[in-house]
Amino acid sequence: SQIPAEVKDKDEHDLKILDLLPTKRSATRIITMYLVQMQNNFIQMTNPNAD
Repeated sequence: SQIPAEVKDKDEHDLKILDLLPTKRSATRIITMYLVQMQNNFIQMTNPNAD
């Protein structure tokens, strides 16, 4: 899993603003990268000849 243990083990009362800023290991960046990859995979599946 890409989510760091120190972020994964937190609940909504334990999260700090630094956990959400787009640093390399932040939850926000990990989720954004996952969504970008998922979107690219769907585009590739629906139009395999697209650049």
